[in-house]
Amino acid sequence: RIVYIAYTETMWAPEVEKLKNPKRFALLFAPISREYSHSLSIDGDPVELKPYVRNNNTLPKDFKALYQHFEEWTQDWNGANLAYEYHFWNKQIYDVGGINLAKVVNEDVKFYKSHKINGVIQDGSQRSFFPTGLVFYTYARTLYDVSLTAEDIAEEYFSCAFGEDWREFYDYLDRIGKAFCHAYASGERDRNAGWYCPAQRESIMSARDIVAEGRKLIEAHYNSDYRVRTVSVRLLEFHAKYVEMLSDFFAEKCVGNDDAAKAIMDTMKAECGKYELAFERWYDHGLFFSYLDRLANWRTVIPDEAAVQSV
Repeated sequence: RIVYIAYTETMWAPEVEKLKNPKRFALLFAPISREYSHSLSIDGDPVELKPYVRNNNTLPKDFKALYQHFEEWTQDWNGANLAYEYHFWNKQIYDVGGINLAKVVNEDVKFYKSHKINGVIQDGSQRSFFPTGLVFYTYARTLYDVSLTAEDIAEEYFSCAFGEDWREFYDYLDRIGKAFCHAYASGERDRNAGWYCPAQRESIMSARDIVAEGRKLIEAHYNSDYRVRTVSVRLLEFHAKYVEMLSDFFAEKCVGNDDAAKAIMDTMKAECGKYELAFERWYDHGLFFSYLDRLANWRTVIPDEAAVQSV
């Protein structure tokens, strides 16, 4: 079966050409420009789609618009459909605790299943298990059983990875993720301001206090009779160090101190690199810092209103 893709220039459905033998084909829907800090939704009024202009198109950020393109494809296409997704491309970097993205994945797979899209192929790193493998596991389990909730899967995963005190580890990582805020860390909260958001600084700085509590939890469970639990806790030990440095970085970035943030990121990259050999099976150092470096090099443009308030 030949797969053709609705992606970038081909997100726009053809107006003239049709497939004569649709059973030979499958449509691959690739909404690469969507946001990943929240699950898929098509609620609300229809969006007015921009017309196709060859070599001069910009994909919409709003998934509703992307899905309307898919619906235009399927007006004359009733064959097999599947999605090409990017949860593990670089999106796992920006949900620092990994809890929110797991919930997003769970809901996304269910959305696709209920909207004529029967399957998902992922573009991303196969070493997406930092700080845990919850997101990857949630993706796999939901594909096999859409009746499972994110909470069902989290209990299944964490009780195996951390034992009877699994809820404490889950809550710890959930607090870490909320301190950074997935929408903020990904740059999706305000695409015009990027990472300039002084109001986020206090929450970001609280991550260090959360880590201090987490280190006590890690120490109490440092060695286990089960290798999977020992490895899971050792990953969190490294992650705690990573989070402390990332907190320092974002604390500067969110107030526009680009040079100070860049210096912290350079140090962070070197320090985390020391752990790459030990954790390379689970942690993709090259992937993480290829995107964190880009974030560090992004220059802040302070919105006029924010500039006035800071004065």
